[in-house]
Amino acid sequence: MSKAGTEVVTLRTQVSYGAPALSLALMAITFYVYIPKFYSDVVGINLAVIGNIVLISRIWDALIDPAMGSISDRSRFAAGRRRPWIGLALLPLSLSFFFLLSPQLNVGFVSDAMWFAVWTVLFFLFWTMHSVPYEALGAEISFDYRERNRLFGMREGFLVLGTLFAAIVPAVYDFVLPGANDPQAHEQRKFVALSLFYGALLVG
Repeated sequence: MSKAGTEVVTLRTQVSYGAPALSLALMAITFYVYIPKFYSDVVGINLAVIGNIVLISRIWDALIDPAMGSISDRSRFAAGRRRPWIGLALLPLSLSFFFLLSPQLNVGFVSDAMWFAVWTVLFFLFWTMHSVPYEALGAEISFDYRERNRLFGMREGFLVLGTLFAAIVPAVYDFVLPGANDPQAHEQRKFVALSLFYGALLVG
């Protein structure tokens, strides 16, 4: 027991809670740092169009974040009000990230810009469905501020680790599987591989 009389949060629980932040950081850094350049240089969308779509997605995110918070607060599940939403969002979040990084799957039914816009909006919808309950869950695992600090410290540690990995993993892929003969195809294969890896890591 802690000095405050509350149950001490075990290291296993701290790691289990913090670990998803690594995958979320990998996805976030990929979206904000790599995807705009990828869609501009490889797919061929004007940077102004990309910027406007990202701006719209941020406005969309500002609207759905408080809505998801309210829905989660009011939810009543046997497993609690946070965990079911976190679990339900895992697969659609991973799939939307995969399609967002796989524009070559678009065979002409919609424009590349529309493909980017639709999957960006869906990506942030499922991101919110996962991350808002996930972040709120930390404050409900323990009511002792020392234990909460440990939980949040673990989450932020994984977040920093994910940020570092997001910078390293693409470079490792380029080193292990160089694609000098066809840079465009190489970039497409790389982002498909990253989407599969990051999505599987989040689900795992």
